[in-house]
Amino acid sequence: MFSVLFQRVKKRGFAVPIVLVSITLIISIVVGYSTSIQHHVLRTKKHIAEVEGQHAVRSGLALAVGSLLERLAAPEDVQQSVLVNGTPNYCRITKTTHLAYSIQDVSGRIDLNFASIKLLELYFSSLNLPQVDVREILREVLERRQIRPFAFKEELQNLKSINANLLRLTQADLTTFGVQDRLSLQSASEPLKRRLSGLPDTLLASSPSNRRYIIDVLAIMGATRGHYLNAVIEVRSGQTPLFNSLAWDEYSSSLQGDATEHPLLKEMPLMIPECTI
Repeated sequence: MFSVLFQRVKKRGFAVPIVLVSITLIISIVVGYSTSIQHHVLRTKKHIAEVEGQHAVRSGLALAVGSLLERLAAPEDVQQSVLVNGTPNYCRITKTTHLAYSIQDVSGRIDLNFASIKLLELYFSSLNLPQVDVREILREVLERRQIRPFAFKEELQNLKSINANLLRLTQADLTTFGVQDRLSLQSASEPLKRRLSGLPDTLLASSPSNRRYIIDVLAIMGATRGHYLNAVIEVRSGQTPLFNSLAWDEYSSSLQGDATEHPLLKEMPLMIPECTI
């Protein structure tokens, strides 16, 4: 029956157009299917990379917490060998996956909710940024603290006197988990310590808190992708579990542009040892 129909169509001159349309439809279906497969493969690869990044940074968190708990259990003179001022540590999981992590006692950062006005004034003035009105910043911070405390340091971006550049520069120096009005230079990062080296004793804490810590972890996946984890933990001596997570932020990012300014990337050595627990 089909041959008879084809012969009739052929006689009428429709055979070639129908064949061309059929071929076009078949090509469209094949191309569409191929494109769908390619998108699925890309999504799968992205998902696998995301999962690998999550496993890597959580391994870094485990390393950091392990070294921290070991430090706290050691004699006081041995504790000094494990830095808690945000100094980066580096190790290698595989040939293509590297870890960078840092531990910082929260007393080494300025608490937005509890720091004295004098400490905040000296801090923002030490940044030496043009077109930054320190008095206006202090006014807005005080006004916000009277309404409700800052839950996270990122909430500074809601203040009119804080621009994007200033917000970026303050991220490694501020916290909302310190619950203290003073700064411990022993736990402060080297850049902050240099800028505030002349602080009066009334604004200085005598020692680290040895209670709350900020842990930053970066897993470098290949040459262009990084997976970040930032956590604030509270050590609970003699309790179970040994520590409690107060904040947790995890995300993936390109290792280009502003990401290259991340403190964990700035001092990365060429030779990185294998990770050991």
